[in-house]
Amino acid sequence: EDDELMGAWNSAKEAWAAEGLANGPPSESFETLLARMATYGVPKAGPIEHRPCLRCPTMLPMPARICEPCAIKEANERHTQHILSTVPQAFHWASFTSPGLLLARVQNKAAVVLARESLDEPRVVLTGRAGDGKTSLLVAMLRAWDERRYRDELGRFSTSWRLGRSRLRHGLGEGEPDEVRFALRTALLALDDIGSEGRVPNGSATFDVIFDRHESSKPTWVTTAMSVADMRDLYGDGFTRRIFEHARIIDCAPQAP
Repeated sequence: EDDELMGAWNSAKEAWAAEGLANGPPSESFETLLARMATYGVPKAGPIEHRPCLRCPTMLPMPARICEPCAIKEANERHTQHILSTVPQAFHWASFTSPGLLLARVQNKAAVVLARESLDEPRVVLTGRAGDGKTSLLVAMLRAWDERRYRDELGRFSTSWRLGRSRLRHGLGEGEPDEVRFALRTALLALDDIGSEGRVPNGSATFDVIFDRHESSKPTWVTTAMSVADMRDLYGDGFTRRIFEHARIIDCAPQAP
């Protein structure tokens, strides 16, 4: 079925390309494009044959292969898969829909509540020591952001260390590595563990990403175990101000009994 679905998608793209469109009309969302894929090419007159949707018993006029509700569900599933493809496997469980598991990892209940209330904040900083659950809470926030109403935008998870490693291993004169390019342009960046990158010979990728996203007013959520003073020593005052100034600070350290 997946092969047939992708075949339908590719056929629709070929038809749109013949009309001078790359991936469908630019004003339409990804979900709408998939819905159009479901009915594109159905004749407007004459006898029409029907066959069942690939995902449910709904009968559709040929050559449609998937109904609109199933097309939207398929789009949402693929969107979620994209988000999770950037998240380490060990944190795929993290979600506000599993409060018991989340509170077992993030023992500061107030931090969980505040994080859930911060999905519209353009800048969030999750602080705490190693083991306080900062990464788990960051992933839960990213998934909740994706599930709410932002299906036309893509969020992405990355780490300071991953950004630094990708630039260090990337050839000179070849532009930015994919990890950095995606971090620069994604609608929402969830950047984990600022400070783990350290100082690298080719410059700080984390530094460049934070400055660029701040300048273009793109939402950026981060975690760090660093104090303000330590961050200032590593990255400088300008970087530190762009992290903490006007940001919602959420302390993930366990609350005193």
